[in-house]
Amino acid sequence: MGKDQLSQLSSNSMKLLAIIAAGLVTGSLLAYIPMSQQNAQLQGSIIALQLEREQLRTQVQNLTRLSNALEQQNEALQEEKDDLQDENRFLNNQLTSIRTKLEDWYSTLRDAVNIRLGEGQDKQKFITPDDQEINNLMRTITGGWSEEGKNWYEFWQDLQFMYSWVADNIEDSHDSPTPVLPKFGSGVVDWRMHYWRYPSETISQGIGDSEDQTTLLCSLILAYNGGKYIAWIIELKSDSADHLAVALPVEGQEMCILDPGGNYYDRKFKNYRDAIKDWLKHWPFETNLQITCIFSNTEYETFSTTEEFYDWYIRRVPTEST
Repeated sequence: MGKDQLSQLSSNSMKLLAIIAAGLVTGSLLAYIPMSQQNAQLQGSIIALQLEREQLRTQVQNLTRLSNALEQQNEALQEEKDDLQDENRFLNNQLTSIRTKLEDWYSTLRDAVNIRLGEGQDKQKFITPDDQEINNLMRTITGGWSEEGKNWYEFWQDLQFMYSWVADNIEDSHDSPTPVLPKFGSGVVDWRMHYWRYPSETISQGIGDSEDQTTLLCSLILAYNGGKYIAWIIELKSDSADHLAVALPVEGQEMCILDPGGNYYDRKFKNYRDAIKDWLKHWPFETNLQITCIFSNTEYETFSTTEEFYDWYIRRVPTEST
């Protein structure tokens, strides 16, 4: 091979190497471009994420401040709730106390008003031999029983004096309507044509109907004998009215009846049945007359019929009693 050929071969080799080198450079450049783009995208993503992170941090800080504010507000509201609950308990206790006092006051008022109806055992409260005013009047009328339990003539004479004082000094009157108060918070007010006076009221007012005059006389008699001898009030009911009288059991199952409101005084001792029958005859225009009750300040009995009263009487009052 000649020198020229070697030179030509060397020249061609260099060209080939240059071409190969240029290809390699071009390939590297072509590979670098997508990588640069990818790096740019990644860098953009990083920046976006950093911005989002800052936004999230800001949101977290805002939410934390809001949470703290809400927590403080919740604590304040809880304290306010506790204060309101305490105040409500206090007000409820006050309301309960006021209601209890009001109920007690009303109950006292109701009892004071409704007792004036003289229903059931309330009747007993209107016999008041221990009342000082009753004792003073008894002594003014009789001077007292000088030989208590011995001088029975004096007893019956003073009994007539007490009966006459009531009949002569207490003007007969009719009851005005009396309210019947219901229980607290229920019902409506009713009205009855009954009004019982205490004996001291009958004395001071100078008026009274059958029950007022009878309870006054019974109180005077019991004050006179010191409550040692029986004096009852006996109640008679008819289809249209009620009547009361003082009944005194006498030795041998006899009885004496005094009815100042009805101007009736049986001065003769009679068998208890005859005494009751004669008193019933004093009310000829009444129908279906029955003894329904006897009472004093210490006794109270009720009956459906007069015969039931008779059966009770012979058991209650022995033959030899006063």
